Amino acid sequence: MTFAKKVHNKLRTAVWVAFLMFVFIGCDKNTVEDPVSFDQAKMLEHVLEQIIKPAYVAYQTDLVALKTSWETFGKNLSLDALKGVRETFGKAYVAWTHCEQYTDFGPAMEHSLEAYTAIFPVNIKEIETNIQSGSYDLGLESYAVARGFSALDYLLYAVKSGAQSYEARMDAEVLETLKTSSEARMDVEVLETLKTSSKHRKYFLEVLDLMVEKGAKTRDAWSGDYGKAFVKNLGVSKGSSIANLVNNLSKRYETIKNGRLGIPLGKRTLGKREPYKLEALCSGLSKSLMVESIKATLNLYKGQPISGQDGLGFDDWLQKIGRTKLLDGTQKKLYQAIDDQLSLALKTAESLPNNMLETLLTDDPTGLDKMEKALSAIQKAVVLIKVDMTSALGVQIVYQDNDGD
Repeated sequence: MTFAKKVHNKLRTAVWVAFLMFVFIGCDKNTVEDPVSFDQAKMLEHVLEQIIKPAYVAYQTDLVALKTSWETFGKNLSLDALKGVRETFGKAYVAWTHCEQYTDFGPAMEHSLEAYTAIFPVNIKEIETNIQSGSYDLGLESYAVARGFSALDYLLYAVKSGAQSYEARMDAEVLETLKTSSEARMDVEVLETLKTSSKHRKYFLEVLDLMVEKGAKTRDAWSGDYGKAFVKNLGVSKGSSIANLVNNLSKRYETIKNGRLGIPLGKRTLGKREPYKLEALCSGLSKSLMVESIKATLNLYKGQPISGQDGLGFDDWLQKIGRTKLLDGTQKKLYQAIDDQLSLALKTAESLPNNMLETLLTDDPTGLDKMEKALSAIQKAVVLIKVDMTSALGVQIVYQDNDGD
């Protein structure tokens, strides 16, 4: 082989190596940037000012209203006053669903907001043990299953001194309620417990005070320095504002599928249903929370405030990218396929039984069929968001779910 030919071969090899390195580097999801020209800063500014900040302000306002109604109840231990507390409780709980899209990064993660607010189901036996002993520290991580909205849900709707579990407390009561179409029996027992037990009232207030404290700190951070940094943290690599939003949108939507519906239906237990793992099972707010959570997902996806017209959102970005998706035999633009499927998921959720606990306990075939249809519709949107949307935007999913989608 001549010297010139050797040099030529080495140069050709070097070119191929350089090309392959370029390809591999270009395929590294951690280094992918904005796949098309899109005004990320404008979108982030809109999401911050029109969606995130108003959501936390509304949530905190409703939490404070709940505390005010609880203080009113403390001065007048009547059924009417208790119903007033329940009304403000429901409003605050629903408001929370518009904040949970942002709990795994930033201020909410720093202040462990979700751990103090929305772990479900809680452990009734642990709550009762805490109350009776008076020895507990709700600020510790180990008390996550004895605080938050689910603890308040139990205390407002099903509390009974010495209760050991949802099963022991709810079975007879719920079935009796179904027979009589009246909640009077449970209401009387709850009111009597709260009237006669200052320990239970004290525990309720301590749980709520922690929720108010954590919520206020999170709200203030979004309105301060973190909010300013959020808008400037551009790109799609891990840790960017876009990547954080997409990961949380996907993760929280999967929580709707799994925690709020799939697990109670028995999808993790070989078909054995687990009714007592429903969220808000004592108050019967399970359906309302699921519906509102899907609305919150749609709002973030479309850049739409809780009340108002569409703004700049992920749908606009995907529309500009222009990818298509085959969905139910029809080729659609990806941005429209996601919108359509989320809208269908919302529609099926709105058709769910008002009392899903009743449906699960009585094996009601009509209600169960509606729950299965809702789960199927929600599942299809999971794949569109977690796989297709992230691929189009160049965002890497970094959370673990062990779900198999």
